[in-house]
Amino acid sequence: MAKADSRMAMIDAAEAIVAERGLGAMSLREVQTAAGQLNKNAAQYHFGSRDGLIAAVVEARMGPINERRWRMVEALDPAEAAPRQWIEALVLPLAQAVRDDKGSRYARFLAQAFLDPQLGSMVAGHIRTGSYRAAQDGLVAAGGLPQPLASRRAFFVLSMVVVSLAGWEARREGFDHTDDFIADLVEAASAAFAAPSALSIDTAAK
Repeated sequence: MAKADSRMAMIDAAEAIVAERGLGAMSLREVQTAAGQLNKNAAQYHFGSRDGLIAAVVEARMGPINERRWRMVEALDPAEAAPRQWIEALVLPLAQAVRDDKGSRYARFLAQAFLDPQLGSMVAGHIRTGSYRAAQDGLVAAGGLPQPLASRRAFFVLSMVVVSLAGWEARREGFDHTDDFIADLVEAASAAFAAPSALSIDTAAK
């Protein structure tokens, strides 16, 4: 097996283990076994440590997603774009990546990050920078909500989207119209962000 193929096989194996069994089940040895690596030092050679392997999973999956999101963000005028357009930039690149990869486990991998503080801290730095941060900042600025509430709503949107995609990813055979699922997810995320709040009224009045 070529080095590039060996590396990607271990990235795929690590993603699957975390997605299906959680971070606690993932060790370099377990990943090597799942990836069919006979070299006992293969994972350490390619990634250095378990943290390095987690970073490699995120970078491998987020690279194409970030590129797609950047194109959407750069097409928006911050002075004119509506909140829904920023939410589309947040949601669609990830949702379409899950849709297009029939064997995807990445949404379930991300959902585990919401449940495991250690994994969450390892993943958050990758997710909340670059294109995602730009789209979130655009949403917060365009939303017309007080900044603390807008930031909280953006977190709610991310949580809802990731968990919804994780459920869809695990049961995609139960959804006949995947594009309808994605469109409805954008609608639900937009409604959740813009929902009336007594807190927003109270805060705005101060």
